[in-house]
Amino acid sequence: MSDTRWISLTSWIALAAHYEKALILKIVERRQNTPTSLLDDDWSKIQAIRQRDVELANIKQCVNISLLLLKRLSRDDDWEEESDVGSSIDGTCLKAEDITPHNISVETVCPVDHDSSGQDLTPIVVSKGGCTLRGVTLDLRQVRTIVESASNVEFIKSTRGMPLLRKNFMNSRNQFLRMLGLLFFQLFSRGRPLSKNINQDRRSPADENNNGEISRNRDEDQINNFSKLLRMLTLDDYKKELLVADVPESICRLVIDLIHSEKSDNETSFSSLLDVFDELKEIISDRPQIHFFNLYNPENSNTRRNSREAHLDFGSFVYGREIETNRILELAALQNPLFQNRLILISGNAGEGKSFMIEGVKNHLVNTSGWVHVGVKFDRMIHNSPLSAIASAFDTFFSSLFERGDQELFLSTIAISLLQFLSPSMTVLLCNLIPSLRRLFPVIMQRVISDDDLTSLNKESDFTEQNQFDEILSDPESSRNRLHYSIRRLVHAISSLGRPLLLVFDDLHWADRASLDLITSLMAELDPIQFEEHVPISRVLFVGLYRSDEVDNDHILSKMYFPAFHAMATLEVHIIQLHAMTKKACNSMISYALRLPHRLTRSLADIAHAKTLGNVFYIKVFVESLVINKTLSYSLPERRWMWHSDTVKATPIIGNVAQLMIRNLQILPDTTIRALKFLSCFGSKIDESILMLLKDHINMIDELRVAIDRNIVEKQGPVYRFAHDILEQGAYDMMSRLEQSDNHLLIGLELIRNTNEAHRSHFRPVSFIAIDQINRAKMLGNSQLSFSVQYANLNLKAAESSMSVSDFASALSYAEHGISFLEGHLWGSNYRLTLRLYEMASKACFTSYQSEKMRRFLDEIFKHTQCLQDKLPSHLLLIETLGLIGKDGHAIDSAFALLEELGEASPQDVPPAILHKEVIATNNALLAYTDNDIMNAPRVSDWNISARMRVIGSVLPFLFTSRPEYLPYLACRMLHLSIKHGFCSDSPFGLVTFANSLLNTDIDEAYRWGKLSLSLHETFESKDKHPRLQCTVYSFLTFFHEPLQSVVDLLRSNYRDALLTKLTEPSACLTYLGLSEAIFELSGSPSIPFSLMPDLNLTTEEDYLHRLESEGMSGALQAGYYNCLFVDFWYTKYEEAAIWAEKYKCRNQNRFLDVYHAFYEGLTAFQLLRTSSNANSFEELGQHAIAMFETWVKHSTWNFENKLLLLHAEMQFFMGNKTSAIFMYQSSISSAQGSHFVHEEGLAFELLGSLYLHYGDIDQAKLQLAKARKCYEKWGAFGIIDIRIPPKSCFS
Repeated sequence: MSDTRWISLTSWIALAAHYEKALILKIVERRQNTPTSLLDDDWSKIQAIRQRDVELANIKQCVNISLLLLKRLSRDDDWEEESDVGSSIDGTCLKAEDITPHNISVETVCPVDHDSSGQDLTPIVVSKGGCTLRGVTLDLRQVRTIVESASNVEFIKSTRGMPLLRKNFMNSRNQFLRMLGLLFFQLFSRGRPLSKNINQDRRSPADENNNGEISRNRDEDQINNFSKLLRMLTLDDYKKELLVADVPESICRLVIDLIHSEKSDNETSFSSLLDVFDELKEIISDRPQIHFFNLYNPENSNTRRNSREAHLDFGSFVYGREIETNRILELAALQNPLFQNRLILISGNAGEGKSFMIEGVKNHLVNTSGWVHVGVKFDRMIHNSPLSAIASAFDTFFSSLFERGDQELFLSTIAISLLQFLSPSMTVLLCNLIPSLRRLFPVIMQRVISDDDLTSLNKESDFTEQNQFDEILSDPESSRNRLHYSIRRLVHAISSLGRPLLLVFDDLHWADRASLDLITSLMAELDPIQFEEHVPISRVLFVGLYRSDEVDNDHILSKMYFPAFHAMATLEVHIIQLHAMTKKACNSMISYALRLPHRLTRSLADIAHAKTLGNVFYIKVFVESLVINKTLSYSLPERRWMWHSDTVKATPIIGNVAQLMIRNLQILPDTTIRALKFLSCFGSKIDESILMLLKDHINMIDELRVAIDRNIVEKQGPVYRFAHDILEQGAYDMMSRLEQSDNHLLIGLELIRNTNEAHRSHFRPVSFIAIDQINRAKMLGNSQLSFSVQYANLNLKAAESSMSVSDFASALSYAEHGISFLEGHLWGSNYRLTLRLYEMASKACFTSYQSEKMRRFLDEIFKHTQCLQDKLPSHLLLIETLGLIGKDGHAIDSAFALLEELGEASPQDVPPAILHKEVIATNNALLAYTDNDIMNAPRVSDWNISARMRVIGSVLPFLFTSRPEYLPYLACRMLHLSIKHGFCSDSPFGLVTFANSLLNTDIDEAYRWGKLSLSLHETFESKDKHPRLQCTVYSFLTFFHEPLQSVVDLLRSNYRDALLTKLTEPSACLTYLGLSEAIFELSGSPSIPFSLMPDLNLTTEEDYLHRLESEGMSGALQAGYYNCLFVDFWYTKYEEAAIWAEKYKCRNQNRFLDVYHAFYEGLTAFQLLRTSSNANSFEELGQHAIAMFETWVKHSTWNFENKLLLLHAEMQFFMGNKTSAIFMYQSSISSAQGSHFVHEEGLAFELLGSLYLHYGDIDQAKLQLAKARKCYEKWGAFGIIDIRIPPKSCFS
């Protein structure tokens, strides 16, 4: 049985010392009993660590007693009040002399039964023979229980309950603190006898009887004599005794400073008991790893230990950012909203600790919550290869996964997901960007060797006149969207609800345009249509870090990307701004670095904070500069850092961090400085393999070791990187402009010279680095660089490689650099090289929406090219550009003019009668061909015919929106040219356009040719299915013969394919936006998809329609009118819906929209028939809709029967035929259920309920309307349910 008892503090100290000594003795005996053959250095280290653990545990128990005592001393005292505290019963208060071990008792668990006989304290005797409690010997386990269970301290009866008098304490504070220090000395030295070298008269009562016995029965005079003896010791004596007892330096300093309170200065003194309590708590709980450094890091050599303690280490903690860190962790813990990603933008001046803070967040999420992390860091220096920062981050991520042995399942899951959504060619494209991914797809990468379409993606093709046409006509926008889609799928594959992804973009202010576009694509998730249900939901937290002092209102982030982020319906944006570090946080950081308590570093921290304005990095640099100039130095005798505050205050402050960094770097050896200068020419990081190519010039590898030791450079695997970009900037700024130029040129030449032939065969990363260095040297005005065909060629290859991965800004930059190396020698003898550079520059401008700049490059091409064949690619680019900026008419005129130059008559010059005859003749000609004939027809070989077909194919989208009357004729011309000269990749577009012209006369034949166009398109092994072809087939033709659900699935797939290719025609963009707006409105979402296309400058539906009308986009405008009809009908705005329906009728074909226009126009007419005076016109509209659906239903009962029955039901309701109307409504409901048209099922239920309401059958009306609500809820049209069917109409 065990209960709590009070023992004297002197007894507790003796028990603790006995327990510690017994444990250490066991460790020593175990070592002595171990055979010598089994002893080794590791075993000895283990024994040393065990002994240290015992000492550390004892010290922690002593600190615990100290904290209990401090709590007791402050229990009855109000430190904030000036008034006296009430006295004890006898009217006395505690005095400094009362704070002695014999006057204090400890409450602890007594592990044995005993009779205290009414004594205030339990008598325990400690001797060499052991510990006894009233004659009962205690075993080691029982001693441990007594020592470790101490839970309270109190004064003995004579002083118990006596409060500290505040006035008394304030008057004699130093005496109290000194006595407290003397007590702590006895506590932490474990009551050990004083060393022999101290005067023999200085003996403690513990030395008596030659057995170290301490008991409650000690003569009080002896104890008082011991206390007097303690007060006679010098500070050196105290420290020596504590160090002999292996007390950590931090506690030694605390004890000595307390004893020295009467003589200490303001910088080291304690102002209150609370200060002492806080420091002890800091030592034992908050930061034991630095205050118990010599116990946590036992070393055999004191010299080595001293050197490590003398090392300035700021650690990996984040100081003063607790609020911001917790906010990020809270956001990370939240589930993403439906259809939304989450972005956290973190800003702050350079050196405020943004990267450091997010590193701490990353470590927490990865280590405790199962997150994965991909960190992208952009560089202020020129980038080495397209999208290099993003590609390098993912490459490092996958390399680390492969190196670990426990990630096979995760890697397999990623591979399966990518294979599900990416074609082989797209997989190769992704692997070329992220080389480590190749290990996931060995089969596909093996095919690259033998499969032509894949090989072309894996290597550079030499330019020849034969492939010039195809190269220029390839679609870079499609390439970019394929790449964006591939990386989106990669991110989706990596992340999941069970393994979220933290995707960090550091130094976003230095990101290039291509990278920012990709980041926007990753976050935008433009597709409001979900992926297949069986695909796991991804979970990604995007974090962007940028310098607020680098991003002003004119920065591209502020002008373009930040507004786009905030406008995205699919993105939730949170802003966190970091400010200067507080004095308290600054002191915590310096305290950690110097391994001193906050009390001792406060003066230094206040000075550093004032001089650096609280900038985190600047504080570190400033403190390091104090070490360099020896203002702050480590004292081996004192075993702590020392400084003089006045000297620190007098230290001059440099204008900015970069200048201070340069001053600190200049003390390094000259060879190390030279290595750092060269390293800075590469940017913030470089792979060791690249540095090895410079070995003929300088052995940087050896010289950088000094920088690594100084924490200026870090080496992570094979990568060298500056510890901070400010360090990189400091090293670079140490060079003059001339030295920078010379070094860049030297590096470039060395890389080109030392790159082996195998590397030269392909444009690899080392080639990018080499030409980047040479371009940088030229930009800095290096006089050695002027005309060079070699460098122009290298820039062309770099531009082509950049274009292949959709880095259009880099492609343009390389092309312009290439042109600059031919300055004064353009065209002429370098005609072909110059043409390719100008074409590449034009193409890059086109894809980055720089139309004016592109036009200047095109004008040069048109001015200097020697034949139409060389001009044609640029003409096609111009046509595409005119369409892109919404000038459809100009695009069409340019195309027609180009057709005439190619020998093809312009449709404008063909009389209408000839146009009609051409359509009839083409139809008759096609009747002679079977599907197999078309599929197996010869391919075109005549360049002129291919050029005509390509020009016509390029102008078809613009004709659809602006001059649809020319479509049938040009479709016939394409088919005639194909039949006569051979088919090409543009022939399917002629075939589908011709099929569309047959819809009003022969739906079945139109369906046949439309399906055939898709099959024909596949035979040309196009790298991507052209969504425009698919969209035409699925929207105009397929749904007349196939269930609408299958059409929707095809359109869903088509839309996804559209994201992989391009959506550059404004008409297509605007049509999509209008339809998306309709979907969002019906779903009840506040999101406005117009904001997804900020370049179009659209914010409202009125802007959208006005843009269509002003640009003369009649086809897109008609689609816009339909969207308005659709929305207003469902929102029961029937009069407005009728107006939109009337406007829609400018063109009428049997398209998808035409069918639904007829349906909603007919239903709108029947609704207005019941309230309008103009009954005749509305009845005619209703009858017309019925007639149209009676024709269409012959081709597909699945798609059209329920709609026809619903129109008939509305007609019968209008005519007053109740029974017939009810039968038709019910038939429509059954048909809709069979075809799974839940929204039209709900509409039929609603209209049937309206009929019952009209005839007064309330119960039936409620029943039908309730069913309608359920259908609408299932449909997801939450925005209209209460509008069409108010809840009270269903339930009373």
